[in-house]
Amino acid sequence: MNTAASSALLEASRRAVRGIVTMGQDRQVFFTQQYERARESLEQLALVRSPTDLLKLQSDYAQAAVGTAFAEGSKIAEDWLKVASEIAEPIMTCFTNTTAPAGKAGASD
Repeated sequence: MNTAASSALLEASRRAVRGIVTMGQDRQVFFTQQYERARESLEQLALVRSPTDLLKLQSDYAQAAVGTAFAEGSKIAEDWLKVASEIAEPIMTCFTNTTAPAGKAGASD
């Protein structure tokens, strides 16, 4: 393996680690927020005095949880695509730089 390919793989690995660390930090913030929301919901649940209020509170919580889950799922997918494109960039650049001279040599023959 040549130096350019080794450098490209090393850079791609660095980008992968940075991206995964960032995603892990984002998930940590998300789960902390979700924990706080769940705690607040339990506190509200303790104050419920009627079955109607209980059903409304439960319905509101479930609706918010589903919306949050879909939003976070979309964010995770976008984050993975971003990390994947950042990882691929140095490898594709190396490949392009390596094959470009061969393509020019083949075209002049």
